[in-house]
Amino acid sequence: AQRHTTLAFIEVKTRTHKLFNLSQVVTLAKQKALIKAARSYIFSHQLTDTVYRFDIACVYKKNDQSFELEYIQDAFTASDI
Repeated sequence: AQRHTTLAFIEVKTRTHKLFNLSQVVTLAKQKALIKAARSYIFSHQLTDTVYRFDIACVYKKNDQSFELEYIQDAFTASDI
């Protein structure tokens, strides 16, 4: 998703409960894979001057069958790896 000059790579996860740690949702291996894919996309689309970030959208299914969204902006960065 792109807003103004920032490109966000968003990992969407669905869970039936909130009883987990963020590190269990997007593991270090998954972060590395997302960063690699993002770098490939940025290079292939010649977006080297674009600001980018990695977000996580967690969708929880509640007992009443409704959903709750938790959005974590800047969940991790390429320099974290």
